[in-house]
Amino acid sequence: TITITITALTEQMAEEIKLRVSPNPNNGRFNLSFQVATKSDLWIDIMDPTGNKVFTANQADFIGSYSKEINLPQVSSSLYLVRIQHNKKIYLKKIIIQR
Repeated sequence: TITITITALTEQMAEEIKLRVSPNPNNGRFNLSFQVATKSDLWIDIMDPTGNKVFTANQADFIGSYSKEINLPQVSSSLYLVRIQHNKKIYLKKIIIQR
């Protein structure tokens, strides 16, 4: 068992792909958007404070704009981490879910 504790995170790299979560804070329903200029496999994960994935999606050879409404009705109020992996880079964004 591996426990992950989310502490101070820099979100500078998230600006590189214009990673947005709105609204933030939210009630478990939010819009996720970003843009990438190179073609590469894409992985999207949303993790709870213990590192468990509460949402995951992937797409081969993704390029361009991504925009999707995410609905997480099963999660509790807490701080979560959006993790985007694309073109050998990882982008992170903190989100707050309040019920």
